[in-house]
Amino acid sequence: MKNITRREFVALAILAAIAAPTTAEAAEPRENWPENMQNDPTTEQNGILYLLHDRAAIVIETPNRRAVTIPDSIKHEGERYPVAAIWDGTFSATPKLRRVILKATELETIENLAIYDGKIEVICSDRDTYDWLKDVGVKAKYRKPQK
Repeated sequence: MKNITRREFVALAILAAIAAPTTAEAAEPRENWPENMQNDPTTEQNGILYLLHDRAAIVIETPNRRAVTIPDSIKHEGERYPVAAIWDGTFSATPKLRRVILKATELETIENLAIYDGKIEVICSDRDTYDWLKDVGVKAKYRKPQK
């Protein structure tokens, strides 16, 4: 199977969202997750729930705040996991959310379509992620990381 680019992935995700109705629910029940992820551990840090899969962290639920910061990586049981994805439906149960600050530099996919409707501002610390999101029409800003 051919690897797809971020742009191709976003286009497919948008088409899937148009075809399927959405609901404002928290993370899907574990039994609805892909079979190869059902036994993977989860961890909560700073109110954000992560699924740990293939040595990476996937954001699956965020707290209902006006702003949420997605870090570059998290540490769990002494191991570091880069944040690589944002799960579909992650922001659906957070009606207060207006700003997502992305510090993740290894982010591969954002499956959540809530960022594409313009109600959530995305602030990126990674220039490539910023360029990718702007190209697909996300309301994004680039903020140079502070050292």
